[in-house]
Amino acid sequence: MTSLPSVVPAGDRSPTSPIPAGPCVHRAGALALSALYVLILAYPAHLHVVGVFSDFYVRYAPDADLIARGQFPGNTYNPPGYPLLLVVLSSALTGDHFTSAKWLSLVAAGLSGLLAFQLFRRLFGPWPAVLAVPILLSSGPFNRYAISAMTEVPFLCVCLAALLVVTADRPTGGRFAALAGVVCGVAYLLRYNGAFLLVPGPVYAVRLERR
Repeated sequence: MTSLPSVVPAGDRSPTSPIPAGPCVHRAGALALSALYVLILAYPAHLHVVGVFSDFYVRYAPDADLIARGQFPGNTYNPPGYPLLLVVLSSALTGDHFTSAKWLSLVAAGLSGLLAFQLFRRLFGPWPAVLAVPILLSSGPFNRYAISAMTEVPFLCVCLAALLVVTADRPTGGRFAALAGVVCGVAYLLRYNGAFLLVPGPVYAVRLERR
Protein backbone atom coordinates (compact mmCIF):
# COMPACT_ATOMS: atom_id res chain seq x y z
CA MET A 1 0.00 0.00 0.00
CA THR A 2 1.45 3.35 -1.05
CA SER A 3 1.76 5.89 1.73
CA LEU A 4 0.72 9.47 1.17
CA PRO A 5 3.42 12.13 1.38
CA SER A 6 3.47 13.96 4.66
CA VAL A 7 2.76 17.68 4.77
CA VAL A 8 5.06 19.74 6.98
CA PRO A 9 3.35 22.80 8.51
CA ALA A 10 4.98 26.15 7.79
CA GLY A 11 5.93 26.60 11.43
CA ASP A 12 7.72 23.21 11.54
CA ARG A 13 9.76 23.78 8.39
CA SER A 14 13.52 23.43 8.77
CA PRO A 15 15.54 26.65 8.64
CA THR A 16 17.48 25.20 5.73
CA SER A 17 14.36 24.38 3.70
CA PRO A 18 14.02 26.52 0.56
CA ILE A 19 11.22 29.07 0.66
CA PRO A 20 9.62 29.83 -2.70
CA ALA A 21 10.07 33.42 -3.78
CA GLY A 22 6.84 35.36 -3.98
CA PRO A 23 5.83 37.67 -6.83
CA CYS A 24 7.02 40.70 -4.87
CA VAL A 25 10.59 39.37 -4.96
CA HIS A 26 10.55 39.13 -8.75
CA ARG A 27 9.03 42.59 -9.16
CA ALA A 28 11.54 44.04 -6.71
CA GLY A 29 14.38 42.48 -8.69
CA ALA A 30 13.13 43.93 -11.97
CA LEU A 31 12.57 47.31 -10.34
CA ALA A 32 16.08 47.31 -8.81
CA LEU A 33 17.70 46.43 -12.16
CA SER A 34 15.77 49.14 -14.02
CA ALA A 35 16.49 51.78 -11.37
CA LEU A 36 20.19 50.86 -11.33
CA TYR A 37 20.27 51.16 -15.11
CA VAL A 38 18.83 54.69 -14.99
CA LEU A 39 21.29 55.73 -12.29
CA ILE A 40 24.27 54.36 -14.23
CA LEU A 41 23.33 56.19 -17.43
CA ALA A 42 22.29 59.43 -15.72
CA TYR A 43 25.78 60.93 -15.97
CA PRO A 44 26.32 60.03 -19.66
CA ALA A 45 22.85 61.37 -20.40
CA HIS A 46 23.75 64.62 -18.64
CA LEU A 47 26.83 65.04 -20.86
CA HIS A 48 25.32 63.83 -24.12
CA VAL A 49 24.92 66.45 -26.88
CA VAL A 50 23.10 65.96 -30.18
CA GLY A 51 24.54 67.38 -33.38
CA VAL A 52 22.86 70.25 -35.17
CA PHE A 53 21.83 68.02 -38.10
CA SER A 54 19.89 65.51 -36.02
CA ASP A 55 16.16 64.99 -36.44
CA PHE A 56 15.64 66.58 -33.06
CA TYR A 57 16.80 70.06 -34.09
CA VAL A 58 15.50 69.82 -37.63
CA ARG A 59 12.01 68.49 -36.88
CA TYR A 60 10.99 67.97 -33.27
CA ALA A 61 12.31 71.08 -31.51
CA PRO A 62 10.94 73.51 -34.16
CA ASP A 63 7.55 71.80 -33.99
CA ALA A 64 7.61 72.05 -30.20
CA ASP A 65 8.24 75.78 -30.48
CA LEU A 66 5.35 76.14 -32.91
CA ILE A 67 2.98 74.21 -30.64
CA ALA A 68 4.08 76.30 -27.65
CA ARG A 69 3.04 79.42 -29.60
CA GLY A 70 -0.34 77.88 -30.42
CA GLN A 71 0.48 77.05 -34.04
CA PHE A 72 0.26 73.83 -36.01
CA PRO A 73 3.46 71.81 -36.46
CA GLY A 74 5.31 72.44 -39.71
CA ASN A 75 6.57 68.86 -40.04
CA THR A 76 4.06 66.60 -41.77
CA TYR A 77 6.41 63.60 -41.90
CA ASN A 78 6.17 62.87 -38.15
CA PRO A 79 3.09 62.94 -35.86
CA PRO A 80 2.70 65.79 -33.34
CA GLY A 81 2.68 63.69 -30.15
CA TYR A 82 6.40 63.87 -29.38
CA PRO A 83 6.73 67.66 -29.85
CA LEU A 84 3.61 68.14 -27.73
CA LEU A 85 5.15 66.01 -25.00
CA LEU A 86 8.31 68.13 -25.16
CA VAL A 87 6.23 71.28 -24.68
CA VAL A 88 4.54 69.83 -21.59
CA LEU A 89 7.79 68.65 -20.02
CA SER A 90 9.70 71.82 -20.86
CA SER A 91 7.05 74.14 -19.48
CA ALA A 92 6.48 72.08 -16.34
CA LEU A 93 9.97 70.78 -15.46
CA THR A 94 13.07 71.63 -17.46
CA GLY A 95 12.51 74.82 -19.46
CA ASP A 96 14.42 73.31 -22.40
CA HIS A 97 13.27 70.93 -25.14
CA PHE A 98 16.59 69.11 -25.52
CA THR A 99 16.94 68.52 -21.78
CA SER A 100 13.37 67.23 -21.65
CA ALA A 101 13.99 64.90 -24.60
CA LYS A 102 17.14 63.20 -23.34
CA TRP A 103 15.78 62.65 -19.80
CA LEU A 104 12.51 61.41 -21.26
CA SER A 105 14.46 58.79 -23.21
CA LEU A 106 16.34 57.61 -20.13
CA VAL A 107 13.25 57.38 -17.91
CA ALA A 108 11.40 55.58 -20.70
CA ALA A 109 14.31 53.13 -20.94
CA GLY A 110 13.97 52.25 -17.26
CA LEU A 111 10.21 51.86 -17.59
CA SER A 112 10.74 49.65 -20.64
CA GLY A 113 12.70 47.25 -18.45
CA LEU A 114 9.79 46.98 -16.04
CA LEU A 115 7.20 46.60 -18.79
CA ALA A 116 9.30 43.96 -20.53
CA PHE A 117 9.49 42.08 -17.25
CA GLN A 118 5.69 42.06 -16.95
CA LEU A 119 5.27 40.91 -20.54
CA PHE A 120 7.85 38.12 -20.32
CA ARG A 121 6.47 36.99 -16.98
CA ARG A 122 3.14 36.23 -18.65
CA LEU A 123 4.89 34.18 -21.31
CA PHE A 124 7.74 32.39 -19.53
CA GLY A 125 7.32 32.83 -15.77
CA PRO A 126 8.95 35.11 -13.20
CA TRP A 127 12.62 34.12 -13.18
CA PRO A 128 13.11 34.11 -16.98
CA ALA A 129 11.38 37.50 -16.98
CA VAL A 130 13.85 38.86 -14.44
CA LEU A 131 16.71 37.56 -16.59
CA ALA A 132 15.22 39.28 -19.65
CA VAL A 133 15.55 42.72 -18.01
CA PRO A 134 19.38 42.94 -18.02
CA ILE A 135 19.48 41.35 -21.48
CA LEU A 136 17.28 44.14 -22.81
CA LEU A 137 18.95 46.94 -20.90
CA SER A 138 22.50 45.87 -21.81
CA SER A 139 21.85 45.99 -25.55
CA GLY A 140 24.25 48.36 -27.31
CA PRO A 141 21.72 50.05 -29.63
CA PHE A 142 19.24 50.34 -26.76
CA ASN A 143 21.87 52.11 -24.62
CA ARG A 144 22.66 54.59 -27.40
CA TYR A 145 19.03 55.51 -27.87
CA ALA A 146 18.44 55.63 -24.10
CA ILE A 147 20.66 58.72 -23.79
CA SER A 148 19.59 60.34 -27.05
CA ALA A 149 16.99 63.03 -27.65
CA MET A 150 14.98 60.84 -30.01
CA THR A 151 11.63 59.08 -30.17
CA GLU A 152 12.81 55.46 -30.30
CA VAL A 153 12.87 54.57 -26.60
CA PRO A 154 9.73 56.51 -25.56
CA PHE A 155 7.93 54.84 -28.47
CA LEU A 156 9.18 51.40 -27.39
CA CYS A 157 8.00 52.08 -23.84
CA VAL A 158 4.48 52.98 -24.98
CA CYS A 159 4.37 49.97 -27.33
CA LEU A 160 5.25 47.63 -24.46
CA ALA A 161 2.50 49.22 -22.37
CA ALA A 162 0.05 48.77 -25.25
CA LEU A 163 0.98 45.10 -25.64
CA LEU A 164 0.42 44.57 -21.92
CA VAL A 165 -3.04 46.07 -22.18
CA VAL A 166 -4.20 44.34 -25.35
CA THR A 167 -2.93 40.94 -24.16
CA ALA A 168 -4.47 41.12 -20.68
CA ASP A 169 -5.67 37.81 -19.26
CA ARG A 170 -9.33 38.78 -19.20
CA PRO A 171 -9.80 41.80 -21.48
CA THR A 172 -13.49 42.59 -20.99
CA GLY A 173 -15.58 45.70 -20.49
CA GLY A 174 -15.61 49.23 -21.78
CA ARG A 175 -12.80 50.37 -19.50
CA PHE A 176 -10.40 47.89 -21.05
CA ALA A 177 -11.37 48.98 -24.57
CA ALA A 178 -10.93 52.65 -23.65
CA LEU A 179 -7.53 52.04 -22.05
CA ALA A 180 -6.33 49.98 -25.00
CA GLY A 181 -7.48 52.70 -27.39
CA VAL A 182 -5.73 55.45 -25.43
CA VAL A 183 -2.40 53.64 -25.14
CA CYS A 184 -2.38 52.58 -28.79
CA GLY A 185 -3.38 56.10 -29.81
CA VAL A 186 -0.48 57.59 -27.82
CA ALA A 187 1.92 55.20 -29.58
CA TYR A 188 0.55 56.27 -32.97
CA LEU A 189 0.93 59.94 -32.08
CA LEU A 190 4.58 59.36 -31.20
CA ARG A 191 5.40 57.49 -34.42
CA TYR A 192 3.11 56.60 -37.28
CA ASN A 193 4.44 53.03 -37.41
CA GLY A 194 2.53 52.55 -34.13
CA ALA A 195 -0.27 51.47 -36.48
CA PHE A 196 1.11 47.93 -36.13
CA LEU A 197 -0.57 47.81 -32.70
CA LEU A 198 -3.88 47.36 -34.50
CA VAL A 199 -2.83 43.77 -35.20
CA PRO A 200 -2.06 42.17 -31.77
CA GLY A 201 -5.40 43.06 -30.18
CA PRO A 202 -7.71 41.25 -32.65
CA VAL A 203 -5.27 38.33 -32.95
CA TYR A 204 -5.16 37.86 -29.19
CA ALA A 205 -8.95 38.22 -28.93
CA VAL A 206 -9.38 35.40 -31.45
CA ARG A 207 -6.93 33.27 -29.49
CA LEU A 208 -8.90 33.81 -26.28
CA GLU A 209 -12.14 32.83 -28.03
CA ARG A 210 -10.58 29.52 -29.12
CA ARG A 211 -9.47 28.54 -25.61
